[in-house]
Amino acid sequence: MNHTRFSAIALLLLFAFSVFAQVYLPHRRAAFRGIAAGGACTAAGYADNPATSGNQNFGDASHKVYIAALFTAGATETICRIDVPIYKLGSPTFNIQAGIYSHDSMNNSPNALIGSASATVSATTLGTSDPGTLVQFTGLSASLALGTTYWVALWVSGVGDASNYVIWSYGGAADSSFSLDSDGAGVWGGFGTRHLRFAFFK
Repeated sequence: MNHTRFSAIALLLLFAFSVFAQVYLPHRRAAFRGIAAGGACTAAGYADNPATSGNQNFGDASHKVYIAALFTAGATETICRIDVPIYKLGSPTFNIQAGIYSHDSMNNSPNALIGSASATVSATTLGTSDPGTLVQFTGLSASLALGTTYWVALWVSGVGDASNYVIWSYGGAADSSFSLDSDGAGVWGGFGTRHLRFAFFK
């Protein structure tokens, strides 16, 4: 092989590798960055999910923008997903988010968001069957400590009306506190004793 032909082949190979490095490798790095630490967030965590015996509506009035259920953590773990049995009545168009709040023991109220909230879920995507199917709220991060009291909360981006809202199924286990609020700040109001259902993943 003469020198000129060898040089041409070498330049061609160098150009091909350069294209590969610029196009393929960054995509591979981006793909690896997109994998969440700790896996795919599918390992079951603490759950309070008895059989459904009733339901609680929210998002149908200004004092029902936020809703939360009291619980005591059954494990020390970091939650990355919350599954909640909810469904819609009518055609609500707002978005829904989920998160974990700390407990204000003096007022028996949710206090402040722990970690980060979930990605939004559009109410338009919900089913219409009672009891609600488990809807996945992903993208959040909240660290729980065994035996500590918290609130699992949902909130909506807007308000429907008496014909368009969301319903959260509750169970027939021992009564537990739940609360409704207009803005999720300060001391919440609207307390009751329904056992709202949920399941955590880590």
